[in-house]
Amino acid sequence: MQLKYFLFLFAIAVNNCIWAQKKIGLIPLYDTNNKTQFIQVSEKYKATVLWFFSPDCPLCQQYTLELKKLQKQFGKQVNWYAISVGKTAPNQLKTFIQTYGLNMVYLTDKHKNLVQELKAKITPEVFVFNSQFKLTYSGRIDNWAYAPGKTRPHTSIHDLAIQLSKLLKDQNIPYTSKTAIGCYIE
Repeated sequence: MQLKYFLFLFAIAVNNCIWAQKKIGLIPLYDTNNKTQFIQVSEKYKATVLWFFSPDCPLCQQYTLELKKLQKQFGKQVNWYAISVGKTAPNQLKTFIQTYGLNMVYLTDKHKNLVQELKAKITPEVFVFNSQFKLTYSGRIDNWAYAPGKTRPHTSIHDLAIQLSKLLKDQNIPYTSKTAIGCYIE
């Protein structure tokens, strides 16, 4: 009897997790022209990365160099989204795009619905999904920043790169998380 009850609860938890992941693609976000857009789920990508950032967060600005390297390394096999959090003015977002030149789809989560759904707390913070849009990783990009306002001279653990490498090799990886360091989402 206990085994049946456990299996029933497990099935509910799995279904709720699947629904939450599909729900992400239904949350309205806004592009630089203030038009409603949605996260596009596509099996043509081995991975989808949602990078939560704030244009005025110094750490987000500094991480643009690392993200450019990752984009070059993983090419078109990864679908990249830059999600600005809160009431970012379209011109502020456009300035950020021109200044840092990341090749990502830029969207704004004005009402923080996506933030709430994924429980994002920090900028910069990434969420990585596999080709079936199952969440496989959330948290820091790497261990360069180890405390608010403190960085290492050299990065020794490249968390996002490791996750993407595994996904591009079609490895079945369990969900993992690393605490992100940066500016709190308010």
